Amino acid sequence: MFTPPYHPQSNGQAERFVDTLKRALLKAEGEGTPFDIIQKFLMVYRTTANESTQNKKSPAEILYGRKLRTIHNSMLPPTLKHADASFRNEKKFDVGDPIYVRDYRGGHKPWNKGSISARRGRVMYDVKVGNELWTRHYNQLRPRNSNIPTSTQSSLPLDILLDTFNLPTTDKTEKQKCPAQTTSDKAEAANSTSRRSNRRRQQTERFQINPKKARY
Repeated sequence: MFTPPYHPQSNGQAERFVDTLKRALLKAEGEGTPFDIIQKFLMVYRTTANESTQNKKSPAEILYGRKLRTIHNSMLPPTLKHADASFRNEKKFDVGDPIYVRDYRGGHKPWNKGSISARRGRVMYDVKVGNELWTRHYNQLRPRNSNIPTSTQSSLPLDILLDTFNLPTTDKTEKQKCPAQTTSDKAEAANSTSRRSNRRRQQTERFQINPKKARY
């Protein structure tokens, strides 16, 4: 000990912690036993970032090398560990590539033919469509060799398909014969009781946190 007796100002850091602990005990009065209150206080104190530590880490993070999981972590949604497929498979086009470009003009096809004229940044492209120059996001572009669904596609008549593949034709007027329902089957169906529960259903009450309440 390097502090003189009866002079607490010489050990200011320890005295400051004692003051912090006493204030916490007074605020949490009536929320449990003193042992439980001290345990909760130490958990909060040791998991809170400290301004005096390196990189403002909490005491527990310095000791264990990771952040401790507290009750507040259960209230937060899980973090996204894997990027979405649309971001991983980012399309890249080179200048001069033939592409289909999204056309938003009324009375035109939804996809129009064009070619890449220039690239602006990571996701923006200048597209040459006829004598015009459009600017589009890569989500609004498709390679020319891809299958683009359009409203102009028409299906072949059924007769041509049947003649091409020599498929057997069936009489449209032929109807499948269903077995007649007997009287015993009708009686059994009438006597069958519903297995659905008759209990009264109530709307689910979601848990709402009230910061004014001391406990739940």
